[in-house]
Amino acid sequence: TEVGDAGDAGTAGGSSGSSSGHVHVYAKFNVDVARLPEFYQAACGIITHSQADAGCSQFAFQRELPWARNISNEANRLLVLRQEWQSAAALQSHVQSEHAQRFNKSLMDKSLLVCPPSLTLFGPALSLEDLGKIASRARAAGVTLPPVPAPAPAPRPTSRSSSVGGPAATGGAGRRTTGGYGGGGYGDGASGQRSASRPVFR
Repeated sequence: TEVGDAGDAGTAGGSSGSSSGHVHVYAKFNVDVARLPEFYQAACGIITHSQADAGCSQFAFQRELPWARNISNEANRLLVLRQEWQSAAALQSHVQSEHAQRFNKSLMDKSLLVCPPSLTLFGPALSLEDLGKIASRARAAGVTLPPVPAPAPAPRPTSRSSSVGGPAATGGAGRRTTGGYGGGGYGDGASGQRSASRPVFR
């Protein structure tokens, strides 16, 4: 079984990544507020074991901060699991571990999420030299980028504007999912347009 198999229940999905070098995994969870205690309990269990896995450099959960377009709301909370593994083989071993399978089973059996999680794999950080080489190869290959469109004018505020203080888009909030860690699409809440005058963080 490869890391990229859709059927893998562990804590990674998508591409199997590079065969060498560190692999970074980012997993997003929209957790049902009513199930937060159970999710945190499951998270504590997988952290304890995963940080002791061979090849694990980082394994930590983070909560979304309040900001102008936050996805978290009264019904669900957005958390991100950040992982760094020293190799794809180390990640693959973790995916197949008993504790990863147990965490995934908790997500499914207890319906802890309101929509399927999102998982993405990345390679090591790119240096300035790396970026320069990529740009040079793109230029040599004749790659051109389309022109950047002009930004749309900001909407004129009305006397009863609802742009400030309105709820954020939830990307499927209110409906629980039985999809596991490695499930399908993820609601990103991008449709929640906000006033340009509202600060990014609050």
